[in-house]
This record gives sequence, structure tokens and C-alpha cells, in this order.
Amino acid sequence: MGAADKAAKAPAGTPAAIVTKGRAQINTALASAELRRRLQSEGVVAAPTAPEAFAQVIKREIER
Repeated sequence: MGAADKAAKAPAGTPAAIVTKGRAQINTALASAELRRRLQSEGVVAAPTAPEAFAQVIKREIER
């Protein structure tokens, strides 16, 4: 599985305000040491990324 398999995604055309709000809520949750411990116990390392940067990750994975 690639990074895109374990990411929060929104449909194309989702208003920027909704993406921004969702990203802020996710980042707040990821600031919790308890959540990070739980994710790590499942082998997941949280790596918050800007939507534009993550779009490039998805593009590279599609090209593979």
C-alpha cells in the first residue's frame, strides 16, 4: 500500500474552505499523543501534508 491508501481525501471540486477546515481538524487530532501511539501500534506514521503536495504523491502513484 502506498501513502494514498491511508489518507483523508475529498472529492474533486470540494470547496477550499471545507478542505481547510477538515485538514485543521485532522491536524488537531494528530497532535494527540494518544492517537499517535494508537496509529504507531498499527504501523502507521502520521505525516500531515499540504493538499497540493499530497496531490503530487497521488499523481506519482498513479503513474507507477
